[in-house]
Amino acid sequence: MNWAMLHNDNTQTLYCWFPGWSFQASVFEPLYRDIPATHLGINYPEKGELIEFAQQSAQELVQFIQINQSTTSFKNVIFIGWSLGGALAVHCAQAFQQLSDMPIALITLATGERFLQEAGTSELKPSTPTISAQGMEPKTFATFSASLEKFPTKTAKRFLGLCTQYADNARELMRELANRQVSDEATLIHSLSWLNYQTLPALQAQQLHGYSEQDGFNPRQLSPAFYCDEKSHVFFLTEPGKNKVLQTLHQLEAQISGVAYDGD
Repeated sequence: MNWAMLHNDNTQTLYCWFPGWSFQASVFEPLYRDIPATHLGINYPEKGELIEFAQQSAQELVQFIQINQSTTSFKNVIFIGWSLGGALAVHCAQAFQQLSDMPIALITLATGERFLQEAGTSELKPSTPTISAQGMEPKTFATFSASLEKFPTKTAKRFLGLCTQYADNARELMRELANRQVSDEATLIHSLSWLNYQTLPALQAQQLHGYSEQDGFNPRQLSPAFYCDEKSHVFFLTEPGKNKVLQTLHQLEAQISGVAYDGD
């Protein structure tokens, strides 16, 4: 199964967590431990394509809901993904909608519409080629990919520094992330290629996309967006960032549940 149980309070809301590249879903523990719900986390595979994996994961979610009907009557599902996990969450949520009429909501954290910069043309001069100013440069990504294949452990650790760049408490965040990082080299190398995903499709659902004040990966932002004054790619792990994300999650859950949000 692509999913692992993270925490279970036997409520009618199912949270599905999608970590960023190289991390386990337990990286979200500071968030989900404060949300009374059933929480599942996705595990990155050693093979397969991103969209196919997302579709398979959606099918497993439907099966999970059906199997647990006798003990938990789920009424809605919230998909939440960070960085690459946000892209996976979009595709999984889209596939889930084709299989179930259960209300859903989506929140992404530091997820770009594309991860890499993309070639295009100027609106003023259509014949003039341009490069998106947002996202990682393809050459930088190619260099990182080559380094990962030669020195997987060392390169994965270097990624921690990229994630925490600009953070006021970067060293503390790096230590926290290191405890949640995937160690399997085959999984790391394979899933890295997923970062070259195509422009994400529009999802017809309640959704919000969170970004920090400054992010070393410079993601091309999705809409509708919300912002956090904290810096770095892992802004949600700081106390202010965590509080902002939890507030947003509670708002989304209230919206899809059809209840008034009291701000607590």
